[in-house]
Amino acid sequence: MIRSIIIDDEKKSRDILDKMISRYLSDKVLVVSKLGSINDAIETINNDCPELVFLDVHLNDKSGLELLYHYKDANLFDVIFVTGHTDYAIDAVRYNAIDYILKPINMVDLVSAVKRFEKRKFDNQLIPDSNDDKDKQNTIKRSTIAFPSKNGFKLEEISSIVYCEAKGNYTDIHLYGKGQIMVSKTLKKVVEMIDHFDFFRIH
Repeated sequence: MIRSIIIDDEKKSRDILDKMISRYLSDKVLVVSKLGSINDAIETINNDCPELVFLDVHLNDKSGLELLYHYKDANLFDVIFVTGHTDYAIDAVRYNAIDYILKPINMVDLVSAVKRFEKRKFDNQLIPDSNDDKDKQNTIKRSTIAFPSKNGFKLEEISSIVYCEAKGNYTDIHLYGKGQIMVSKTLKKVVEMIDHFDFFRIH
């Protein structure tokens, strides 16, 4: 079971997410705590060692990003943002978040996000042990990319991208097993965004 905690300053939002996890992911995810503040979250993380944190961006007068900064060098857990704010997806990518789910929560998005976590956990287990922690962190760092969408941003695993195709000032991103998405960026800009050694421009 994936040990997880929910951090949201709204009790109703915590309860809704908890119920959705119990209904659709009870065989995979165990919610050990539901918290409303960063201070409580830090204490719980230190004591309960969750693998996965469902985190809101705004927590009363603080930001959920402060929690990630507090643990920026520890790599103790992975994060799925669950928020009503669309403006922090780029920050989520910088902190290597699993996903960025917008409220109201959609069951498909929630299940998909947990699958992303499982895939990352499996992929990380395949990375050879290294005495150079910095090299290891760099290997994991570029696992996701945020594409602009009508609801803000959509996080995709770089490994799911098959190829990108220019369409004037737009680009079609072809995804393995998931069809394609169109983003309002030129191919040149998308190449800069991906910036990964697995991809190269052929034309």
